[in-house]
Amino acid sequence: MLEDMSKGILLFLKTGDVMKVYTKQGDGGMTSLLSGEKVAKYDKRIEAVGTVDELTSHLGKIKLFIKDTQAKKDIEEIQKNLIRLMAEIVDEKRRNTFFNKENVKKLEEKIDEYQNLIPPIKEFVLPGDNETSVEIDIARTIARRAERRIAEVLDKDVIIKQYMNRLSDYLYILARYMDFYEKIYHQIHKNAYRKSQNTSTAITLDVAKEIALHVEEKAKEMGLAVVIALVNPEGNPICIHILDGAFLISYELAVKKAYTSVALKTTTESLKEITQPGNELGGLEEALENKITTIGGGAPVIIDKKVFGGIGVSGGSAEEDIYLAQYGVKIAREVLNKWQQKH
Repeated sequence: MLEDMSKGILLFLKTGDVMKVYTKQGDGGMTSLLSGEKVAKYDKRIEAVGTVDELTSHLGKIKLFIKDTQAKKDIEEIQKNLIRLMAEIVDEKRRNTFFNKENVKKLEEKIDEYQNLIPPIKEFVLPGDNETSVEIDIARTIARRAERRIAEVLDKDVIIKQYMNRLSDYLYILARYMDFYEKIYHQIHKNAYRKSQNTSTAITLDVAKEIALHVEEKAKEMGLAVVIALVNPEGNPICIHILDGAFLISYELAVKKAYTSVALKTTTESLKEITQPGNELGGLEEALENKITTIGGGAPVIIDKKVFGGIGVSGGSAEEDIYLAQYGVKIAREVLNKWQQKH
């Protein structure tokens, strides 16, 4: 990649061990292609390369906004592809040495993947829902312009034109995914990361330990080795109670269940239907990189419409975990009522 940049995109003059950015060779309005041919800076090939370069830079800006780690990696890979593409535009000998149908197929797979994660798009989308998606929409329009410029100079090269066409489609669906992602992200975080409530409306460590011990007794009666997690209204763990013989994976699941229950103010099993692809919150788990779960066994502790915290239980069957979580909520209400009366 750096070799392509040094030879085809940026012209350097080597003096000793120092690479100078300026060469003064373009002061007269002319520049050189990789073949050595001198052309005007308004040559259609230079215009095409310049537009792709503009797109590459704007994609770099987008990486600063994107929270989704996989999307950020995908954008970086596309930037590398575009640098190679610029070299192919100005050097016929390099043409089709890198780009092939596989590059196009990868973009199509990504488009399908994101489209399956978001609700169906049934009307014209007006850009501007959030900062991330609007920057991606701007990149999409640059990609369209680059596609037009490339079509002017590469009449016979189908693959590069296909790639640019799919790239603008990819950016469109990525922007819509980010609209969805940001909406859900803020919905989750306005509950899970808001400022701490007054301690009188939150599960404290002492309260959490008492609740966990009651749930432990019930679990032992049922012959279960489970993990019991309790979180505060912000979704932060307060107490994680691990019974002897509990599976290691139950630790992570119990915490995730408790977090989900306060983040969305509902039991985890109730999310199963609405998070299926195409439904109201379709693709929610994938959109938040598996930060939440729809596996039963998580329940919020809500009293008089106030969230005091959440409980997650993992280690039994779905039905057993759900039962223990609901039992924990019942105990939590009793314990909280007792503690409030005492304090």
